[in-house]
Amino acid sequence: MGPQVQENPHTKTPEEFKPTKPKIRFGIYKTPTGKKVPVAIFKTKNGETWVSSNVPFGIVKQVENGKVTMFLEDFGAGKKTKIPLNEAKNCQPFNFQEVPGIIPQNMPTIPQY
Repeated sequence: MGPQVQENPHTKTPEEFKPTKPKIRFGIYKTPTGKKVPVAIFKTKNGETWVSSNVPFGIVKQVENGKVTMFLEDFGAGKKTKIPLNEAKNCQPFNFQEVPGIIPQNMPTIPQY
């Protein structure tokens, strides 16, 4: 096998989440386990999206029509993740189109075992 080449990402920041937009505020999110995370809070069409570069996947909290629809329970660092093969075989693709502001392009497929 030859050397692996890092490709440039095929996605870009959606317009509604550009840092130059005026509807951004900054704050601190406290997880239910007590960890504090600095966040950028973006006003969206139907609510807010809270994001942070300090947590995996970046999404901290999602509010739609006044209701919290998703929030970060906890996170960690420095651990090695391991998913047993029998669980990996049952993985299902995540439908990113249901998450406001995330539009996937060239999504990788789940490997077949």
